[in-house]
Amino acid sequence: MQQMRYYFLFVVSSFGILLGGCRERTSYGSDASIPSVAVVAEQSYKPLVNAISSVELIPIEMDHQHLLGEYVNLYLVSDGFLLADKRNAKLYHYSEVGKFINAIGRRGNGPGEYSRMGDIQVIDGRAHLYDNPGRELVYSLSGDLVEENEAPVGFHSYRVGSGLLSYFGYSGQNKYRLVYLDENNSKESGFLELDSKLLTLDLDNDIFTPSADGGVFIIDSYSPTIYRFYNEEVDPYLTFDLGKYSIKESFYTAGDAFLAAEELFASNYGIITGYSESNEYKFVQLLLKNQSEERNRIEYGLFDGNQWLWFSFSDFVEEPMPGSLRFISEGVLYGLFTVGGLKNMAALFHEKTIKNELNCIREDDDEYVLAKIRLK
Repeated sequence: MQQMRYYFLFVVSSFGILLGGCRERTSYGSDASIPSVAVVAEQSYKPLVNAISSVELIPIEMDHQHLLGEYVNLYLVSDGFLLADKRNAKLYHYSEVGKFINAIGRRGNGPGEYSRMGDIQVIDGRAHLYDNPGRELVYSLSGDLVEENEAPVGFHSYRVGSGLLSYFGYSGQNKYRLVYLDENNSKESGFLELDSKLLTLDLDNDIFTPSADGGVFIIDSYSPTIYRFYNEEVDPYLTFDLGKYSIKESFYTAGDAFLAAEELFASNYGIITGYSESNEYKFVQLLLKNQSEERNRIEYGLFDGNQWLWFSFSDFVEEPMPGSLRFISEGVLYGLFTVGGLKNMAALFHEKTIKNELNCIREDDDEYVLAKIRLK
C-alpha cells in the first residue's frame, strides 16, 4: 500500500499537481441559480470552421537564443504582444508582425530577476510578473525593472481595483483559497474557505481573466464552477456539467491527499484549464481524461450569445498552446500553433486565411505561428 501511494505521488508530480492543502465543500456547484452548461458528447462536436469569418497568420521570429517551450501564454500590448514560457522562465516582447523586440527580465536571484514565473498581467503598458515567494516585479516593455513589491501574493495573482487578488489553491498556505488585499487600508478578505485535505493543482495557464465590467473571472482548480470577483465579493458565475468526466464526491471526502490522488486517477475526470470572455463570446478550455485512452484530450466550448459550440483540434493537429488560445480582443480568438500543425489544419481553415498563406511562411514545421481567428 505504501508503494502504491508513492506511485501516485509520482503520477501527481508528472501532471503538475502538488500535494497538500484543503478545500471548502460548498453547495455552489449544485446551486440551481447558477447557469449550468452541459458539455456535449464528442460525436456531437461541430466544425469550428462554421464559426470562423477569417484567419490571419503571424509568423513568430525565433532563433537558437530565443526558443520557446511547449506551454506559452499570450498577452497583448500596445505595440504587439508578449509570449511567456513559464516553465522555462522566459518572457519575450514581439511586434505586431511577430518580430522579436526584447526579453523582459530573466531567471535568477539577482535584482530584477525572478526565481519562478507565475501569472503575468499588463497594466498601463507595464508587465506585472508575480513570483514566489511573495514578490511582484513590474517591468517596462523595453525590459527594464520599474519596481519590486513584497506582498503576500500567491503564484496566481491579479491586480484589480485598489488591491491585489491572489489564489493560493489547496496549498495550505492560507485559510482561504482566494484572498483580496486592499492596499488602501491594508484590509485582507478571504474567500473559498478550506476545510478538507486535497491535492494542489498548479496550472501553467493563468487562472484570472478580466470581465468586461471590471470584474475578474477565477478558475478554482478542480471545481467545475467559474467564480467572479466584483466589488470585493466573490460569487459563482457559471458551472459546467462534465457528465462522465465529473470528479467523484469521494475525491473531496478522502482522508488525505494520497487517498484523494488514488480516487482521482482511478476514474475519468475533467478540469477547467482556461476561461475567457468578450462582450459577445464565452470560451472555455477543458482537460478531459478517459481511463480507456492513453492521452488526455483538450476540448473547447464557444458560446456565441445563442448557443454553445463544442469542438476539438485533436482530429486535425497537435493542440495549440493552451495558454495562447483565448479571447483578448472583441471577436478574435488567438492561438499559437506550430507551422506543421497549421499545415495539417489546411482543410479546417480552407478559404478563411486572409494573410500569410501557410506555404509562404516557413519550411520549418517546428516554428510557431500566431493565428488570429476572427469569428462571425
